[in-house]
Formats: sequence, C-alpha cells, structure tokens
Amino acid sequence: MVTGSRRGLTVLGAALLVLLAGTTGAAIDVVLAGSLGVVFGVLFVAGCVLAATRVHPDDLLGIVITPPLVYALIAIGIGFAHPASGGVGSGMKSKV
Repeated sequence: MVTGSRRGLTVLGAALLVLLAGTTGAAIDVVLAGSLGVVFGVLFVAGCVLAATRVHPDDLLGIVITPPLVYALIAIGIGFAHPASGGVGSGMKSKV
C-alpha cells in the first residue's frame, strides 16, 4: 500500500480559518448579548480544532501559536469597537 504525503492547510490558511470562525462567533455574540460569550467560545474552539486537524504536518509547530494570537486580536478588536457601557472612564479605548 502506497501512502502519499497528506497535503493540508498551510499555517496562513489555518490561521484564517480560526480568525473567520472566531470573528463570526464574536459578531453573533455581540449582536445577541453585547459581549463575547458562549457562541464565540464554541465557534473559536471548533475553528481551532478544525485547523489543527486539517493543517499540513510540517506546519503543526506554527499552528500552535495561532489560537492565542487570534483570540487576542478578536478580544482587542471587540473592546475597541464595542466598549463596555458605564461611565466616561470605562471601556478599553479610554484605558489605552
């Protein structure tokens, strides 16, 4: 039996998959609840699992650092785009 090398996603493709899944979940959560919640968590984890299972074996090391970076980008983006309601000093934009 001849087995060839399984070609999968590159690191960039897997990162875009995680970013797309996380951003979709974040958008749904912000519209429904006003903050990141369960939908974001489920879609983000599903995107990470799918990316890890579909990435090319040579790129596994690169995909390890993708989820924390994408999570930070999404959380900071939501913090700037949709700051927490409260006084004048609330929200990430005013703290930065």
